[in-house]
Amino acid sequence: MARRRRERGLRLTYPEVMALLTSHVYEEARAGATVDES
Repeated sequence: MARRRRERGLRLTYPEVMALLTSHVYEEARAGATVDES
């Protein structure tokens, strides 16, 4: 949902931003990236 809102150019709420950031961190961790790489 947050990705769709962002793609449409709408401002995101704090929970939406946190969801996007958390999702990114988890995906990078699953791919084996370290904190410095993500």
